[in-house]
Amino acid sequence: MHFYQPETSVNIKLAGGRRAIFRLEDVTHFLEDQELKRKPRTWASFRRELEIFPLVHLHSKFLGQLSFAFFHPVMAFREIRGWLAYKLGRN
Repeated sequence: MHFYQPETSVNIKLAGGRRAIFRLEDVTHFLEDQELKRKPRTWASFRRELEIFPLVHLHSKFLGQLSFAFFHPVMAFREIRGWLAYKLGRN
């Protein structure tokens, strides 16, 4: 899988970091019959829009990290714990 290739971390940094990698579900419009249409809103899409708002509209990595921590506290804690272990040399 491409996630485990040596150049993956370099590509992620060039893209702006992990938070700048968006998913297909993040689209707001789609093309149908050669016409651009707005994607119907759901609670899940609204929540995701709130989550990525600091990155997309404010262009703030710091606020993007805070937003990620708010919406995904367990994953954010694990990332911080892993980063600290790496920095302190505890693998």
